[in-house]
Amino acid sequence: MAVHLNLSSPKEIAFLVNSCIQGMHAVQDHITKDSDEQKLETHPPGFITIIQLILFVSFTTATVVIQGPHEYINGVPIPTLLFKGLPSTFYAFIISIILAFSGAFSTLIIFRQMEIFARITGYCSIISLASAMALLIWAIYSSTTSI
Repeated sequence: MAVHLNLSSPKEIAFLVNSCIQGMHAVQDHITKDSDEQKLETHPPGFITIIQLILFVSFTTATVVIQGPHEYINGVPIPTLLFKGLPSTFYAFIISIILAFSGAFSTLIIFRQMEIFARITGYCSIISLASAMALLIWAIYSSTTSI
């Protein structure tokens, strides 16, 4: 049985495309509804909220570091407010921020598909942000005691 469609006007084409998209979404929602609800319940309460917070904090921190005043040491800009004279501490801080951002982003992207890997990347993100904050506190302490 052949179906002939008269697709002469843009309205008919748009209607057909929208109908196909709605049908695909309905099938996908029906297939994944039960498994998504079960997977979302397996995360600890507030886990995704913490990961979103880490994503926001790491992105904001990177933006502030880029915009702040800096000096060049060996051709690399080092922020002068907190890390003056501490280039290796700044490098470790930036690596920690990058790992926190990458882990949080990975967790949010894959938390429904690969639960175990999402938890691992989420915990690595938490640890990386904690180490970045420890480095920041140490840099503040070092800069205040050397004055």
